[in-house]
Amino acid sequence: MDEDEWDPLITDEAQEKIRFGTEGDDTERYADIDPVEDTTDWPVVISCDPHHVKPWVFTATLIADVGKVVIREWPDGRSQPYERLRQSSRMGFDDYAAVLREMVASIPGGRDRVLWWEMDPAFAEARGTASKGESIKRAMRDRGFFFRADVNRDIMAGHTIIANELRWDPKEPPSELNRPNLFVLERCRNVIWSFHHYTRDQPKDAAANIPEKPKEQGKDFMDSLRYALMPSTQSA
Repeated sequence: MDEDEWDPLITDEAQEKIRFGTEGDDTERYADIDPVEDTTDWPVVISCDPHHVKPWVFTATLIADVGKVVIREWPDGRSQPYERLRQSSRMGFDDYAAVLREMVASIPGGRDRVLWWEMDPAFAEARGTASKGESIKRAMRDRGFFFRADVNRDIMAGHTIIANELRWDPKEPPSELNRPNLFVLERCRNVIWSFHHYTRDQPKDAAANIPEKPKEQGKDFMDSLRYALMPSTQSA
């Protein structure tokens, strides 16, 4: 994705609804939609990208009339820039459950608004010595968090969905049909950082039918967002 085609940042200037101004005026072109969180009729999906070594990643995405809005992240980039947290994580299942409880409690309307819990299918059934043979999905279920792990794992399809949600033509007048459908609150700095640093290896032969291979920088939050937006392979 080219940075000149989109910008996931939503500024703090506008307060009521999405407003668009002249090209180059970011204050008007992007809206702060924090008040959207108070509209408790709109559901939330919480997605998880777990890991055996690195800290897990969580994102909370609001499904609103204005589009999809990333409203929470963990680690919180305001105090924990994720690019500096590459060391091993010593957190256990109880610690991550506490993180989720705090995240959910910070969303107006709380847990009743969370209709979907999505997790990386590749790690959901993973077991290790730290988990005493218990799968990650089962361990979180035992702590009250019922994650599904059946999202489509096709990375290229996930990238296409995210790109389509972000796509709009800045050369044309903004309208309901010409605007992004995916937004990120300014508070979610790790997600924004990941958007600007997430890249993939370019195949030597551009014509070759080689699957996309994302690089590691920024990958974790992009994976979590991909799980939130990708359809399940089964019925809910």
